[in-house]
Amino acid sequence: MTINILLFLNGTQVSHNHFVNSSTVSNWKSFNLGFKSYTNADSANIVLTSLGYVEVGPRGNSVLYVDNLSFDTLITSVSKDQTYGIPGKFGLNQNYPNPFNPSTTIAFGIPVRSQVTLIIYDLLGKMIATLVNNETMSAGSYSKQWNAAAMPSGVYFYRLQAGSFTETKRLVLLK
Repeated sequence: MTINILLFLNGTQVSHNHFVNSSTVSNWKSFNLGFKSYTNADSANIVLTSLGYVEVGPRGNSVLYVDNLSFDTLITSVSKDQTYGIPGKFGLNQNYPNPFNPSTTIAFGIPVRSQVTLIIYDLLGKMIATLVNNETMSAGSYSKQWNAAAMPSGVYFYRLQAGSFTETKRLVLLK
């Protein structure tokens, strides 16, 4: 199961966090997902995804129940010496939703200030879109949206390069 939460202020994303549990859970699973944001958020987008997939599709017995969902007060200030929310290592998350039509969100984390590039490629390796173009970014969690309305259905790849870290993942546009 993955839970992705994006916080917004006036329609602009100001923070992102996620929870992943890839082990089989046959009973209730409780967890806390903490945020600290540098600004007040006025809305949230919560995406719950069941990971119960086999080669041909979802298992018939895969069920995701959400019970007792609650939100505590959002902390809206952070002192300069706090590092809460800064990833401990480089990471590129799977885009969501996936498959998608026509837009998807790609989240990533960088633990130290780095030169960052995030590029979308087609199946033949042709560069389709540049979401981040060799920008110097501070340590933190980020997400970028890709609107593929003008692109044909198919398999695409996205690659994150940050410092010496490189990772590539697959995404599917299904119209």
